[in-house]
Amino acid sequence: MEQNEVIQNSIRTKQRILEQLEEDYLSSCRDFERKNNELYDIKAKLLKISEEKCQIAYQYLQKQNSDNTEAISRLNHFSSNVYNEIISSFMKHQKNLEEKQSQVKDEYKKRQYVLRKEIDELYYKQRELNSDTQELKGE
Repeated sequence: MEQNEVIQNSIRTKQRILEQLEEDYLSSCRDFERKNNELYDIKAKLLKISEEKCQIAYQYLQKQNSDNTEAISRLNHFSSNVYNEIISSFMKHQKNLEEKQSQVKDEYKKRQYVLRKEIDELYYKQRELNSDTQELKGE
């Protein structure tokens, strides 16, 4: 096989690897988006359940014939704590997801840079080889 063909095959191979890298990265982006949407859905469901349960408890306390001021105050405090825990957990998971996404993006950019540089170097070698071949034919 001629050196020019070897270089051309290397270029095609690197381009296929680059295309696969880009497809994998886009797939990862879609996965992160899906996971982020799931995270928002879970947060919304948990907040809704918490709200509904606290409403039921509040209505129950309102129906009692005794003074429930203290119980209602504790219920409000409990409800507030549950809300804060849900939000805190959501933010923690979202931050972890964003960090992972950032790592994937950084790794993609590094690998993409290296591959593009290698492809450019191969094109340069090919041009030099073709230039040398033209000079030899011209002599």
